[in-house]
Amino acid sequence: MAKDAGGHIENARAFLAEGNLDAALAAYTQALEEDPDAVVAHYGMAKVSALMGDTARAIEMYRAAIKREPCCEGVTGLGELLLDLGQPDEAGELFREALRLDADAPLAYVFLAELASRRGDYDEAAELLRKGVRRGAELPALHVVHFYQQWVQSLVGLGEVDRAGEVSMQGAEFFGDVHVLLMSARLADGAGARAIAVTRYKRALKSLPPGTMRTEVLERIAELAE
Repeated sequence: MAKDAGGHIENARAFLAEGNLDAALAAYTQALEEDPDAVVAHYGMAKVSALMGDTARAIEMYRAAIKREPCCEGVTGLGELLLDLGQPDEAGELFREALRLDADAPLAYVFLAELASRRGDYDEAAELLRKGVRRGAELPALHVVHFYQQWVQSLVGLGEVDRAGEVSMQGAEFFGDVHVLLMSARLADGAGARAIAVTRYKRALKSLPPGTMRTEVLERIAELAE
């Protein structure tokens, strides 16, 4: 890679981190003028184009860069874009290819988990989420809660209330999310398992800040203890 191209690429990354997409695009363009074979710049241009909403150009550039030199991040980026465009089958193939390139790619596991949950295969999705987290994926709490809500609702609909409680508890223990723990407590509560419900409500209290929800949990613990 030409020396000047490398400098432009570093500038582009800095602009991208700041959210300055126009400047990032200009810097990547300068890098490619200096060195048309700078694959990193091709991937960068694809990413910026996607963020700017130019999906057609982004797909074209991702495919061209992957053809030149496949890399896990680029393959995952194209997969994410196609998933957003409603092409889950091709996106899934790309995420699996990303894992062939790097078995420790956290985002590929997370996106494959999303595809598995869409199919209703929640056991597989949960395992994939865990693999992603173990490898460094940072999942928003809302994402985790939504996933477990879907899974628990599915199990309750099948009449598997005990299994639903186990699942939500496992999720709470792994992801440490208080809302998933509360879900588990309420399932035990609804099933009449008072002692289990109280134990889980009390565990949830350790992470609940002062407010309406904390007050409601305290009141419910008192009711169950009567």
